[in-house]
Amino acid sequence: QKAVGNGNGMDTVETQTGIRMMSANLILDTEDTPVIWRGPVIGNAVKQFWTDVAWGDLDVLLIDMPPGTGDVPLTSLLLLFHPYQSKQVHHSLYLTAM
Repeated sequence: QKAVGNGNGMDTVETQTGIRMMSANLILDTEDTPVIWRGPVIGNAVKQFWTDVAWGDLDVLLIDMPPGTGDVPLTSLLLLFHPYQSKQVHHSLYLTAM
């Protein structure tokens, strides 16, 4: 299933168990297309997944990052939880593999 635009951003894709999700592979031509992004580009992509995706009301935001411990997780966390964001995040779980 592919993510599609709704005029106000992107709609999430819903799993069989009702979990709404967004992923880079849902907007690529094929889901196995390699994506090579570095630091600020990944941070901004994660920010756009938060600001430009129609999430609706969320109890928890789960963010699964690619492996690594570099600047990307820190940058995206700072972008997502900046106090001037229009959307409030009350609970989150941020995952990355090392």
